[in-house]
Amino acid sequence: MSRQPVLGIDLDTAVVADILDPDGALPAAEFGALLDASGVDFVVLGGDLVDADATTSGATLDSSVAAAILATHTRGVGLVVAAAPGRQHPYNLARRLASLDHLGRGRTGWLAGTESLRGAAGSAVAANADATADAILVARKLWESWPADSIVADHERSVFTESERITHIDHEGVYSVSGPLNVPAPPQGHPPVFWRPRGEAEFVAAQNFADVLIVPAHRVGAAADIATALADAEWSGSRSVFDDIPLAAAGIVVRVRAAVDLPAVLAATVHLHRESPAATLRERLSLPAPDSVLHGYVRSLFPVS
Repeated sequence: MSRQPVLGIDLDTAVVADILDPDGALPAAEFGALLDASGVDFVVLGGDLVDADATTSGATLDSSVAAAILATHTRGVGLVVAAAPGRQHPYNLARRLASLDHLGRGRTGWLAGTESLRGAAGSAVAANADATADAILVARKLWESWPADSIVADHERSVFTESERITHIDHEGVYSVSGPLNVPAPPQGHPPVFWRPRGEAEFVAAQNFADVLIVPAHRVGAAADIATALADAEWSGSRSVFDDIPLAAAGIVVRVRAAVDLPAVLAATVHLHRESPAATLRERLSLPAPDSVLHGYVRSLFPVS
């Protein structure tokens, strides 16, 4: 590989809850300091929320709340929120992610997927691949519905924002959303969307709608042909897991299932630490600036008469 690989870690919801518990094994402030000193580019919060086979026990915490807390304890690492539209409407997701991207100054990502954790009755809340893909499209349209540069704060004209540029999206698909979003466009334009596809239907949807695919080592070659591909791995107790990255992969995501393992996991990447010039998660992932999905559509929320 011509550049240093991207390194990510994926924390189960129970691990996230332990980190943010003042009496937990690794307090948030200490974890944030270790993250900043490590070679990790981003951390996925609550990856098991979009894993149909996952089970959890003990306390859990909403991943967007965790991202908001960790944003105050970290400087440059990306914070990827795991959330399935089967449980959260894409409008609410788009609003949360945009707000977090403002809070973290362009460090937020979204791990989308088709499953949520099993409920108390044992049933699974699911959305199919088409619904997840449509939710991603809705979110991207909403992120464009209030352009950040429409906020001009022009004292001479007594204009805070050029309100005629705030537009409806009038989306009709699996979801019907008029919009606009009530949060200005996030710093990254579109926060990067990650997807860990299971099965061929999800793989096809993910390659068309996700920015980053997290896939097993044997699928990296196929995924890398159409998107940024990261190899999926489990913490093995050794730093070798971060060195064993398939040639075609842009990097690796290592799943961590216990908070007590985190100091060792992060220490395993310290030798790869670098002061990255990248200001945003998109830049850390070497993703291009996002293309518009509204395609010049304008039905102003506040039309000029």
